[in-house]
Amino acid sequence: MMRFVAIAALMLSGCQRSGPSSAPPQHLLGATAAPPAALSCATLAGSLYVDPQNSSGCASDSNSGTSATCGSGGSGPVIDYRELVRRWGTVSPTFCQLTTLTWLSTQTTANDPVIFHPIVRGGGIYALLTSTCASPIAVTIGSVTAKNRATPQLLQADIGASGAANMFLSNSTHSSNAWAFRVVSGTVFAISQPLAPIATLPFTSATVVDTWANSDSVSMCSQIGADLVDVGGIFTGVSASTDVAVIVRQLATVHPLAAVSDVHFGPNAYVYESRIDKTIELDANLGLQDAYFFNDDMQGGWIGGGVLAGQATGAFIEAGVLNRAIGAAQVVSNPVLDGDLILVGGNFNFFGFGAQPIFAGRFYIDSGTSTFGGSIQMLSLQGQSIVWGPGSINVIGASRLTYAAGAGKAAATFTQTGSTKINGGTVACIGVPTATSIGACNTTISAANLDTNLGATSGCLFVPGGAAMCNSGI
Repeated sequence: MMRFVAIAALMLSGCQRSGPSSAPPQHLLGATAAPPAALSCATLAGSLYVDPQNSSGCASDSNSGTSATCGSGGSGPVIDYRELVRRWGTVSPTFCQLTTLTWLSTQTTANDPVIFHPIVRGGGIYALLTSTCASPIAVTIGSVTAKNRATPQLLQADIGASGAANMFLSNSTHSSNAWAFRVVSGTVFAISQPLAPIATLPFTSATVVDTWANSDSVSMCSQIGADLVDVGGIFTGVSASTDVAVIVRQLATVHPLAAVSDVHFGPNAYVYESRIDKTIELDANLGLQDAYFFNDDMQGGWIGGGVLAGQATGAFIEAGVLNRAIGAAQVVSNPVLDGDLILVGGNFNFFGFGAQPIFAGRFYIDSGTSTFGGSIQMLSLQGQSIVWGPGSINVIGASRLTYAAGAGKAAATFTQTGSTKINGGTVACIGVPTATSIGACNTTISAANLDTNLGATSGCLFVPGGAAMCNSGI
């Protein structure tokens, strides 16, 4: 909590707005206070470079910071992010132009945490945190097995002896990016759902690419990382199509101390194609459009802010990998899950608080049971919602999970080979509003029984006093 108070104090002290006033403000002792300074644009903006390990050979905090390479007159990258903060005088500089911070090497010490909350002014303007690919390795992939939800089979390919789990893969033959998920055998890896490269702005939903094949050309790399601690921002004077302040793209979030630690993504933060080693935190009561995660390798897991108070966070998570990295069950409140996101490690708890439900689209449960509470709607941006993989789902409490009505819709939605449970049990009662009585209880909960007993007729399988799975309301 003290960290967030300190950040708020910096934000308020670093940038003040001027406004009309009939008289200058008075101090308690009678002295006249000077009017606040007008909101001004940061002079240090544009393209900035940070090189913590001095990979450039000329990194120095006395450099301009505006060049990735060495030049005359002090041209070159800085070593420390904190040097940029010193020049701005705040962690909340005001940017009136697109500003990019590029890390040229990975932070290996914990003495330079990245706290970044810019104020972004004007349509189409945002701040980008990114990196260059560290020593990319070019390979020609082979032994490709296509994704097949029915079996269930993740995409897999032989990426060669240099391949390793959590490497970022960029396919130039079929333009798309994905993650080496884990070793299947030898040099063959399971691979996350490839997505077409994601544009920064204007924002559009990512395109799924399912055409990887033998002999495709792929570039692999381990992403350069920064010690991101708290990232978010404020935008002003922008249109609805450009409502974003900070984008993290192809930049890993690392914890140099090699211990469990958190990264807080505040309002208006978008994270694209990035490895996140820390546990993710969000603010409570973020709107649905305030935190986007596209095609990320979330190795540190997730703790949804506001969960204990029953408040929404509203994160959009499409594709990539979400790993349960710490011992306790991971809690994510009010997410959108889509794009064949891979859930790893089991024991995820997804809760839909308040008026905003969980939107569960297409996701793969690698193992264990994913638990859903509150209001859950099975909807996907790619069409038919699909739960697949060897894991199980469980609807708890007095929750209501809703999927589309129609013949065969439950079988098309709940394709996982693990179980489907309500309140931890495998049997329930049949309830149809148009019926004159409650249907048979002790009915096994399965996609087949949902289709047989409901199909196109609106109704639910439910546990009296507990949760329900219904085919109405979408």
